[in-house]
Amino acid sequence: MLSPWDDYLVHQTANPLDRVENDDPRWFDRLYFGVHDRSGKLLLVTGLGNYPNTGVMDGYVAAVHNHVQNNLRLSRRLAGDRGSTQIGPLSFEVLEPHRRWAMKLGENPSGVHFSLEYKSRPVPYMVKKVVYPLRGGQPTGFSHFFQPGRFSGTISIGASRFEGDFMGSRDRSWGVRAAAERMGIHFWIQVQFSSFCISLYYSEDRDHSVAYLDGAVLPDNSEPVPIVDLRHSVSFDRDDREHTGGRLMVVDSRGQGYRLLSKQLSRGVYLQGAGYGGWHGQDRGRYHVEHEYWDLTRPDFFRSLGFPMYDQLAEFEYEGEKSVGIFEAGFSRSQAYEYKARV
Repeated sequence: MLSPWDDYLVHQTANPLDRVENDDPRWFDRLYFGVHDRSGKLLLVTGLGNYPNTGVMDGYVAAVHNHVQNNLRLSRRLAGDRGSTQIGPLSFEVLEPHRRWAMKLGENPSGVHFSLEYKSRPVPYMVKKVVYPLRGGQPTGFSHFFQPGRFSGTISIGASRFEGDFMGSRDRSWGVRAAAERMGIHFWIQVQFSSFCISLYYSEDRDHSVAYLDGAVLPDNSEPVPIVDLRHSVSFDRDDREHTGGRLMVVDSRGQGYRLLSKQLSRGVYLQGAGYGGWHGQDRGRYHVEHEYWDLTRPDFFRSLGFPMYDQLAEFEYEGEKSVGIFEAGFSRSQAYEYKARV
């Protein structure tokens, strides 16, 4: 099917733009924004993605405040146009590539609303392609980049209203993200200090070997410096496995080490509420919306989840400077796996 974008000089294959590199129904092209205040009391994650092989675009908002997670999930059919990044009241707009985005959430049943503008801080950093083993004769994988930044505008959650400047990061990825077999633990860390940022993606297999490590130290006034090693000793809550604090040693390609102390500031935003773990890419009709509220203090909450990965606000300290950032973590649920510090 031809789309309006086929009139632009942007083709990279001999097919129309609604055709991607393979016919895997999981193939996606999506975006993520994580937005938080500077005190560690509010974390909101939102994003949108399209799935050309299933003809679907879906999006989400998940926000944690006062130990309650508000979830909103929306879906629509693509109708051949991947360029319209709006689903009902949720919209994203590129104002200036790699520098500025506008994002809005209007009237909806979740009680969450926002009108924000994102402005980048460092240049985007593209990590090496994440590749998975052969599937049906073809390896699958996805491309990925991060970009910390600042946000300005308003966020409302029920009767609570936040206005002014916020911190956070964005994430862009496209391809096929398969469930990583034998995964033991996963970290995704985004933190901004006064003169540099750290963006990190890290996974271990269940035997504690490093399966994937990439990211960068992103200085304000010079080129990104790749991260080549991570040492970690982290404490987790025994019941829900949420990070409570720890020590991280990030080593860059120049051999410089960044010794970080981390401390939990809030309950995590559990990404199942945002649709991760199987909800994305499913055809739910011409337009679909659903929402719910989760009490994160409920004793059996963690065990009720099928996909327990979370984004959490944490305080990070480096050489006496403290900053609030995002600590994402996910664990294997295998009884054979136990976290082991890598020091």
